[in-house]
Amino acid sequence: MNGWDPVRFADWAAAQGFRWVAVQAEELASTPAVAVATACRDRGVLCGVWEAAPDYGSAAPAAVGFDFYIGQVEGPGQYDRLRASLDGFRAAHPRLPAAVVTNGGGFTWPDGSPAPELAEPFVSAGFACIAEGHVREDGVDPVVRADWLRRYLGWPVVQPMAGLGGGATLDDYPGLRDQPGWSVFGAEELWS
Repeated sequence: MNGWDPVRFADWAAAQGFRWVAVQAEELASTPAVAVATACRDRGVLCGVWEAAPDYGSAAPAAVGFDFYIGQVEGPGQYDRLRASLDGFRAAHPRLPAAVVTNGGGFTWPDGSPAPELAEPFVSAGFACIAEGHVREDGVDPVVRADWLRRYLGWPVVQPMAGLGGGATLDDYPGLRDQPGWSVFGAEELWS
């Protein structure tokens, strides 16, 4: 997001038919968050913040001015920091849509078995789940991962997210468009 013109980006996102975009909190240093969110909203595109490196208590302030919040959990450290931020986040933003984006890390026991009791506080706080998968990088289809997260961790709402890294395209995800909702990581790869 750094250095992107918010209006040009919002025009592009709207022209692509995106209903929502998320900008990484860590990449907003040179582009004011409010400018990105306002430009997107003015074009009918919701704009949320994705906190890839959540810290203790960072979720609530990171979400200010955005339409939704996404916190990343890919391991125990991110889990601990985001879990510790839940109460403060919901106190500051009781109705703001929120989700956890995960590859499943942070929600399993050391032996790899699923730990639904670790997902439960997020489910109870109204967080949906976004299942990240990168077929070209880790060989995981996000549709399969979404099913696993729903079945074994108890998330009532799980949306698959296809990673476009490593040269992947949407054609590498044949079942994605059959889902009721889906997203992509690296949509800027589509932006030329």
